[in-house]
Amino acid sequence: MRGILIDPGKLPEIRNVPDTAQGLDAYLGGSVRVKRFSTQPAALVYLPGLPGRALPTRFYDGQWYYDRLLIVGWRRGRQVPLPQALAEDLAQKFHDGGETTVTYDEITAAFQKGRADAELLLHETVEDILNDHWCDRIKLDKIRCAYAAAKVGEAARAAEMHSNMEV
Repeated sequence: MRGILIDPGKLPEIRNVPDTAQGLDAYLGGSVRVKRFSTQPAALVYLPGLPGRALPTRFYDGQWYYDRLLIVGWRRGRQVPLPQALAEDLAQKFHDGGETTVTYDEITAAFQKGRADAELLLHETVEDILNDHWCDRIKLDKIRCAYAAAKVGEAARAAEMHSNMEV
């Protein structure tokens, strides 16, 4: 069934998603919750209670949603196929910053590989966030995620170097 997959730091992607509650639970990795959109026959499917344990993915309707998200067709309390035109419209609305936005994965990889431009990449990402249209609270959360991604990359690099020294 058609839906939209949204991973942290990545662009929304229209793809086939599970069409049962159990399938959605398995796809997202836990017991999911559903937030219906008020003006479209669609819903946001998410895992509750992840702040501090997962990267924020999108800010919607006054709150942050974390980790992997799905948007599915929703009518009369159940999942239905998401029409292509609506899927394209919602993917555009949930688009986060455009194709040139650096993802958290790119920052992590740059620091993990010890790229010479890793610091510059982080600096430019933070600058882009500061110049974006989001409110200050959202900007701060995005900047925290960028720095957390850099720390994850640095830690992975240190772990690799440590394991190479033991060999």
